[in-house]
Amino acid sequence: MTVDGEPVGARGTYTFYDVHADHTLVASFTPSDGGGSGGGNGGSCDGVPEWQAGVMYKQGDEVQYRGTMYRAWRLVKKNEAPPDQNDNWEVIACAQ
Repeated sequence: MTVDGEPVGARGTYTFYDVHADHTLVASFTPSDGGGSGGGNGGSCDGVPEWQAGVMYKQGDEVQYRGTMYRAWRLVKKNEAPPDQNDNWEVIACAQ
């Protein structure tokens, strides 16, 4: 991933603080298992369950929500849909 043209390495999240100007973030995605539900290059979420309100997700659980696949970073309480304000989810692939 690059931020404002500078490489910052692989990240699940990136936070901008005290923003007073435009910034550019560039990320590329590749499958983490060498195949299956691919990364942001036209991969598929086939077989990945839709996120459901009322379900508690544990670290490592994968869901799809509004066309994007997410992985839980840690225990996710009920009704915390990705992407949430607590950074509980990381984007792992796009279903488009």
